[in-house]
Amino acid sequence: MTVPEPLASLIEPLIALQHLLDRFDSQGVVIGGVATGFLGKPRFTVDLDAMFLASTKDIARILEMAKEDGIEPRTEKMMEFAQKSRVLLLRHTASRANIDISLGILPFEEEVVARSIVHHAGAISVRLPTPED
Repeated sequence: MTVPEPLASLIEPLIALQHLLDRFDSQGVVIGGVATGFLGKPRFTVDLDAMFLASTKDIARILEMAKEDGIEPRTEKMMEFAQKSRVLLLRHTASRANIDISLGILPFEEEVVARSIVHHAGAISVRLPTPED
């Protein structure tokens, strides 16, 4: 499999996001337009979305690991925002691509991660939900 053409500009930030996910013990999945592009009909998207199985207590650790992968907060009050919304608003520094990570905790989100599959496209691997999820 090759990377779907509409997603080509997101390869570098996708690699960084997947590396972050791997370092978080693969407890999450890439979702949104990128997942749709890999699993179904490719469509244009300008950002990346993911869901990590994490509590608000994990926010600082995720942000620290993200920084090591060249991913930084998009807002100065990231901790406060993430604790209220359970969403991390991030940006891949080199490409300027936005990355939103939702913090999942519900049983159906755990099931999504348990059923997730790593898809390979060229030199990259991406953990995605199954199409029915």
